[in-house]
Parts: sequence; structure tokens; C-alpha cells
Amino acid sequence: MKKKLLISILMWMLCFGIYAQTTADWYVDINAASGGDGSSWATAYSDLQTAITNGADGDVIFVKKGEYLLTASITSLKEGMAIYGSFSGTETTLVERDLSNFSNNANDATILKSNGSQRVISIDYPTNPTSQNTLNGLVITGGGNADKGGGIYINNASPILRNLIITGNTANEDGYGLGGGIYIANFSPVLTNVVLSGNYATNGGGIHLNNATPILTNVTISGNNANSGGGISLVNNSHAQFNNTIIFSNTANVSSNITVDNSNPVVEYSIVEGFNLGGTMLDGEAYTAADLFADPDNGDYTLKNTSPLINAGSNALYTNAGGNLASDVDAAGNLRLYNGTPDTDVIDLGAYELQRDLIAPISPDANNILYVNKSVSGGNESGNSWENAIPELADAMVRANAYYDNAWETTPLQIFVAKGTYKPLYSPEDGANFGTDQGRDNSFSMIKNVQLYGGFAGTETALLERDLSVLANKTTLSGDIGIENDASDNIYNVLVSAGDLGTASLDGFSITGGNANAYSDLYVNGKQIFKCSGAGVYNSVSSPNYKHVILHNNICTESGGGMFSYMSSPKLQLVIMKNNQAKDGGGMTNQESSSPTLLNVSIESNQASEKGSGMYNVDLSGPTLTNVSIVGNEATVSSEEVPSCVSENSGITLNNSIIWDEISGDYTAQNSLIKGKGDTENGNIDATGLVETDIFNDPANGDFSLKYTSVALNAGSNTLYTDAGGNLTNDLDLAGNLRLNNDLSGTATIDIGAYEFYKTDQVITFEALDKVTFGDANFTLAATTDSDLGISYTSSNTAVATVADNEVTIVGTGTTTITASQAGNDNYNAAASVTQELTVKKANQVITFETLDNVTFGDANFTLAATTNSDLGVSFTSSNTAVATVTDNEVTIVGAGTTTITASQTGNDNYNAATAVTQELVVEKANQVITFELPDNVNFGDANFTLAASSNSGLAITYTSSNTEVATISGNEVSVSGVGITTITASQAGNDNYNAATPVEQTLEVGGITASKKGERVSIDLYPNPTSNVLHINYAKSINTIQLFDAQGKAIETITIKNEEAKIEMMNYPVGLYFIQIDGLSEMYRFIKK
Repeated sequence: MKKKLLISILMWMLCFGIYAQTTADWYVDINAASGGDGSSWATAYSDLQTAITNGADGDVIFVKKGEYLLTASITSLKEGMAIYGSFSGTETTLVERDLSNFSNNANDATILKSNGSQRVISIDYPTNPTSQNTLNGLVITGGGNADKGGGIYINNASPILRNLIITGNTANEDGYGLGGGIYIANFSPVLTNVVLSGNYATNGGGIHLNNATPILTNVTISGNNANSGGGISLVNNSHAQFNNTIIFSNTANVSSNITVDNSNPVVEYSIVEGFNLGGTMLDGEAYTAADLFADPDNGDYTLKNTSPLINAGSNALYTNAGGNLASDVDAAGNLRLYNGTPDTDVIDLGAYELQRDLIAPISPDANNILYVNKSVSGGNESGNSWENAIPELADAMVRANAYYDNAWETTPLQIFVAKGTYKPLYSPEDGANFGTDQGRDNSFSMIKNVQLYGGFAGTETALLERDLSVLANKTTLSGDIGIENDASDNIYNVLVSAGDLGTASLDGFSITGGNANAYSDLYVNGKQIFKCSGAGVYNSVSSPNYKHVILHNNICTESGGGMFSYMSSPKLQLVIMKNNQAKDGGGMTNQESSSPTLLNVSIESNQASEKGSGMYNVDLSGPTLTNVSIVGNEATVSSEEVPSCVSENSGITLNNSIIWDEISGDYTAQNSLIKGKGDTENGNIDATGLVETDIFNDPANGDFSLKYTSVALNAGSNTLYTDAGGNLTNDLDLAGNLRLNNDLSGTATIDIGAYEFYKTDQVITFEALDKVTFGDANFTLAATTDSDLGISYTSSNTAVATVADNEVTIVGTGTTTITASQAGNDNYNAAASVTQELTVKKANQVITFETLDNVTFGDANFTLAATTNSDLGVSFTSSNTAVATVTDNEVTIVGAGTTTITASQTGNDNYNAATAVTQELVVEKANQVITFELPDNVNFGDANFTLAASSNSGLAITYTSSNTEVATISGNEVSVSGVGITTITASQAGNDNYNAATPVEQTLEVGGITASKKGERVSIDLYPNPTSNVLHINYAKSINTIQLFDAQGKAIETITIKNEEAKIEMMNYPVGLYFIQIDGLSEMYRFIKK
């Protein structure tokens, strides 16, 4: 037997190896024209039996999609003949076939449907054939009136049955039959990715085995019925192999799922209902059909996304049975191995592979709280703490839905959602689409007994720690899933609430971005949801609680832009519906006996094109409004008239409420204010003559809080409020103030509308002040308040700065505190003062000190002229007082040389010390001049005489004699030592303050002969005198002889004058003093030879 099994598997693997190259020998098309020869799609047979009859061993038959109604069983298959169904009618090879959406639908599959009078197909041989048949891609249905195998009868053969749906067949001939879906006798067929459901027989509703050893891999046997063995019966040594197989949810009078008689099946990685055999088998006693399948009550045996059968199979068993996990598809035409979570891909049990990730379970904390935080990272996403928070609310809700716990009826599951924007990621639609991304059909769907709380920072440990006044903690549910700020691709309904949801609630959320503009519907929890209404919230036969919710900027083409309720009576408290649009009911629509209760609700600034820009009630709906404001709503087109509150065949109850626009339809009102109505009964207020600015603070800009003089103040009824479930001690209004203000007049009466009058707190925004510098220009302070009231300022230190209005004048350096204050008015409380420190720094100053000109020793004192930009006085110092001293700014020259004059300013309370500036002062030495005269007529033998040269410096003069034989000098005394000529030089060498004087020379002539007078003196000129060569003599008379004497009076030459020119040749005489005598006269004339 084992050998036969091995041969069958090897043969199947051989067939698979050429799967991609498989082509058809025959073509069948239910709609083919008659007369075709079956050789192509164009000439296809319209009848499968004809192709079988005309075919030969090993032929391949391609059968187009469609329902083939059989009037007789399909029989007489040739050995090795393969029948492949579910072609579109253009393919030429098997690999081109697309089994996507394979199901019991003629548009998606080849359906072989018997008329109920005979089985569908028989594979019957006298002995086991040498090559096996293949049935692939077929729906086998409608077989009946057979004693064995209503759908398929197999005898003495081991065909390959793959990707089959065998459903709706019976084996009950004469009230008895075996194997409603399949009857197998002898040998070893191979079944892979086969579904057997909805079949019936006496024994073996799905399959009956008689001496057969088939291999069933990833087969689903569910929903079958029999007297015995509702799913399968094994008799007479039927040792079947069950791999990755499901036998579950079958029914029978005896043994609902399996009957085993004298057989020994092998079951691995499979589940059989009612059996827990251990090993690799799943516990068939631990689950119900609802745990495993998507919708077993309606015959849908695909796996639900929390099924324990997901990833529970064996890949090896599948491939060992000839499967290819890379390319095979399951019984629905989807990939046999889904590539998802976990990362190591494992095959599911049964014929269907779940085409999505396994939904992870949730792990609420000890208080049954599940945590969601979009910004979390690093946790395990179990949801049991903020650290392990689930990042997406959509995932948390799908998981909570999948793992619903009945204990939540008494202890509701709470989901705490941290700040951030969350978008619907999955469809809430019943059936296969649930939990999958369906684009605009996605919505958040309320879950029974699950309470959602938003507005958390992500650190709180209890609900009471949540602070909804912190805008940064806002939690938003947004339908803006596509192009940002482009409504055309937004979600139809952001949030849906369908059916009985027990204690479900939504608290602390902003809901925005819905665009319900499709005229189609879907079902959630069995309730109809129209995609043209309820863009923000759609309630369908559902009445959850909504608190601390803002519905804004939602649009729909029909009713209820913000919220639509159909046969629903939700409770709304502290809800704002704002800037929503619809045809009817811009803010809210209540239809078909919907009677919601609204407490502290504002329906404002919404639009409608036809009825009820604020609220529309229709078809016996009767909402009750307590302390509700319906204000500022208008028509979509400003020129049209649309009442803000419209009731048709319905009535509305108004308590302590304001309707500030037209109301249409039936209503009852107590302690209310309705625009234009003069009724004052039941505490109502006469509104005639009032305008909106009489009531509200700033309605033009959307501020509908009550002004100080509003008639709505203290005009409500405390009883009406408490009767509506309100708590006057603890409740807050929409602004977060206590609902009952006891401070105004002591009457403790509630105001009407959604807002209780309080002076509004105002907040000053006063940014830190930059440091300034003494001397800077005045500047303006720019604090603001959110009330736009004027700010006053004070300075704590007017010695530093003063403030006039908002202008700061800098007075001095230091620090002062500038306080910004706003005292409030009738509508605003005094603001908390805000202080900022103003620091005035010392100013820097710069010295201007020009370069100094050189001076000369002896110059007069002069004045320095450095200045600063601060106009503070400058002080000076001299680095060398031996050169110059400075007193105040006057320089006295002391001596020649160089000194550095430093100009300094040390600063004061308002100015920093200036950087000192230096200039070099050069005092040059003074020049000196010698005055030197010699006495006349010095003769040899005269007494010593004193020289009296002087210098303008007053320094002593030194003297030298060029000829000490004529004269010597000691100090300034001259001693004559001989007759002759000497040069006396007067010198002064200078000192530290004076340059050396230019020496002055004087010639001293010392005479040795005293001339005697012999006669009258005659005028005579000797020239040049001194002479170096020739001495010319110009004498008044003619000259005959000239006698030449030396300095000692010795005659040395007599010259006879031979012509009129008298001269003496002196070139041969030495330098010295000489005398001449003319013609023997007594006069002696002196000259010098030089």
C-alpha cells in the first residue's frame, strides 16, 4: 500500500513539473456554437461529456467558466485524462488561468451541476489505471439520487482532486447512500485545497471511504450532514492521511464529524471537532465553529481573522504532498501561503488561506483598560499600559471586536486613547470585508460594552487625571484619508454605531472629515448604513452615549452632516456640532422614531440646503433638548431660507434652551428663548425685539457664550435640568465652567442654553524682553490678551526705565520688572499679571584721540584734545615723565625723546570704561647756534685774552686753535705764542636736549712788527686777501718797488714793478702772515697767504 501511495505522489509531482507548459487538447464552452470540433476556444464543444468521449488517454480538457447543467452523469474518463475548469476563454496554457474569486458562482468558476437525479461525475475503472485522472478548478454540485457518491464516485482509481468545491450533493437513493460529496473505494486519490460542505448522505455526509487510503491535504469538511459520520466515514481498512485538514461543524445523528470502522487514519496538523488526540492535532474540543470560521451559520467556512487555525499547519506536509507554496492558490484562488504576520510564513489549516494578518489578542490591564497611543514606540503593543499601547485605534477596535468577552457586560472594556489624529483603517462591514482596508468604506465601529475615552496626554493612570482643557491633548477621529484637505476622497462615515451596544460610549473626541456622498449602503452588525448620511456619526438602531465630543466639518449629500440617527436614541452630553453640512439636518438628523436626549449641547454654524440647518427631525422622532443652543446655523446658499430646526411628523421638547433662528414644526418649550417668539408661558422669554448681539458675546465670529446683559442669564429651571439627569453640583457647561454659577447674584438659578455666564478668564501673552543698552531709543511693549483688551504696564525701578502707555524710556542701567496688567471688564475677569525682566546694560564708549605731531624740546606747553561719544571727560597719562608730563590735559615738555600719551575714560553708572587709546609723542632735540667774535690787532707779546663765544642753548663752548705756534687755548683763554695766523674754532657738542651746534671759525692774526708812520697814508687795496697765488696791489700812485716781509718782520723779497700792474707771486711761499712796504714808505700792509 505504501508503494502505491508513493507512486501516486510521484506521478502528481511529475504532472506539476509540467504545469506551466500544460496546454489543452480539447476546449469546452457552455456558450459555444454548435458544430465545433473542440480544438480551440473558437470551436469549443458546449458539452464536457463530448470532449471526454472524443478524447484519448492523457488528453487535457480546458472548460470555460459557467454553469453546466447536467442531465446525465459525466463518465468514461480515459486514463490520465485531466479536466481543468474556470477559464475565461482566452487562455492557451494552464498557467494563464486565473482562479481569483473562485467560488460557487458561474461568473467565477466552472460549475458542473447535476439536476439532482444522478451524481455529477464518476471515475470508475475495473482496476487501478496506469495513469491517473485530474479534476482541477471545478465546482461539483447538485448530484443526487445516488447510492454512492452524490458528487463524485471514485472506484479503483487514484485521481488528483485539486481546487474543488464539492457542495450541495446527496447520496440517498431509496433513502440510503454513502458519501454525499465523494465516495472513494480502493486505492489512493490525492485531495488538495478541496472544500466539502453542504452535502448529505446516510453515512459520510462529506466523504465515505471504503478500503481507500487517500491523502487529504488542506481539505475543509464542514457543514455536511448524515445519519452517521456527518463529515466523513471510514470503513474496511480505510487508512486515510489527513494533513492540515479541518473536519468541523458537521452534523449527524451519530458521530457528527467522523465515523471510523476497522480503519486507522493518520491525522497530523489537523482539527476534528470533538477530538483531542494530542500530538500535532489541534484540540477539537476547545473551540466552536464561530471561533474558527468567518460566518459558519451562513455556510462561509473561510477562516475568521482570529481563528486558531491560522498559521497552524505544516508547510512540509503540504510540499510533501506535491504542493508548491510559492505558486499554489487555495480554494478561493488566493495565494496558498499568505505573506504576512508572523514573519515566518506558515500555512493555515483547511482549504482556505486567510489573506490578512492574524489579529493579535488584546491584553487589558487589571482595571480592564486598553491603551492606545499613536506616538508610542518600543512597546509590545499588547495594550496593557501606555508603554505597551496599541499605536492605532482602528487596530485596537478590530482586536477588541475579535476577542469580545462577555464579561464586558458587567465590567465594560475601557479604551484610553492618547492625543493625536486617528483615521479609520478598516471596514466595519459584516462579512469578508470586516477588518480589511476598503478605502472610503472604512469606519470606526462602536463595540458592545466598549467605552472609548480620548484626550489623554499618555501618562495618566486613571480617568479622573484626564484634563480635557489641554488642547494639546486633543484626540481626533478624522476621515481625511486621502489627499489632505481634499474631501472628495474622505471616509463616508467616520464613526458608526449599529445595533444594541449595551453600555458603549464615546467620550473626549473630535470627529471630523466625513464626506457621505455615495448612494449605496453596507451592513454593520446586521444594521443598514447608508453612505449618504451621517458623515460624522451614523447611529443605526443603536443608542450609545456621547460625551465631550466635537463633531465638525463633516459633509453629506442627504441627512445629518454631524450625526444621523435611525431608530436610535443616543444620549448626548457636552457635545458641539459645528460647521457641518447636509441637505437636511446640517448638524443633526433624527429619523424613524429616534428620540435622543441632548444635555449641554451646542449645534452651531452648520448648513443645510433644504431642511433644518441645525436639526432635522422626521418620522415620529422626538428629541429632548435641555440646555441646548441651536444658533448661527444657515442655508448652504445665503440667499435661501432654511429654518434652523425642522420637525416633520415629529415633535421636539425644549427645556432651558435657545433656538436662535426659525423653528418649524411641533415643539414644546419651557424656560427657553426662541428667536421671534413672544410666548412667556412656562418660563419662556419674550424674544421679540431682541437681536443676537443682545444675547451672545460675539455671534458674528462664532462666540455664542452669553454676554453680561443677556436675558438668558438666570432664566432657566434647575428642576428641568436635574430631571434631565443633570447634576447642578458637579456638571460643567461647554466652556468647562460649573453649570450653576453662584457668584453673580446669589440666586443660584441656571442660565439657559449650553453656556453658563461667567466672566471669561483672559490670558496675557507677554514675551520675554530683550536686553537693551543705555542710550537706546524708546521702544514699544507689545503684550496682548486673548480678550483684545488694552494692556497697562508699570516699571518697578524708574531709575532704570519708565513706561508711559506702552512706551519705555530708558533712564539708567540696571534691572527693572515690567508688569503687564489687564483689569478686566463686564465680560472678562482681570487677567493674571505677567512680568518680564528688563535689563538695561551699560553703554560702550569710544575715545577719539588723534595722532600727535612731533614737538621740539623747548616748545611751549600745549593742550590734548581727546573726546568720547559719552561726552564724559578724558584723562591722560604720560609713560615717560622725563620727556613730558601731563596735568589735566596740558602737556609740559621736559626733555627730548618719546613718550606714550594714554587717553582713558573709566566709565560711570551708565557707561562701561572706554578702551584706552594711546598716541606716541616725540620730542625732538633743539638746534643751537654759536655766536663768536675775535678781538682785533693782536700782536705777538700781547697778554692772554679770553674768548667769549656763546650758544643760544646756554651750554658751554669749547675752543681749538689750528696753529698752536701762533696761539694756544686753555678753556676759553688764549695765549699768543707767535706771530702768524691761526683758526680759532668754537664748538658745542650738544646734549640730551640739544643737537650739536655748527662750529664757528674765526682767524686770529698775530702781528710781530709795529708799523711806523713816515708820511701821509695812501689808500691801497690788496686783493685777494688772503690769497693763494698772486696778490694784486692797487695803489693810488705808481709803484716802483715792493718790499715783502714775513711775519717776523724779516725782508724776504724786493719786487721791482716793471709795468703799471703791481703784483706779487706768492705760490712759492708757505702759508702764513706777510707784510709789504711800497717804495720805502713807512706804512706796512698785511695780507695772508693761504
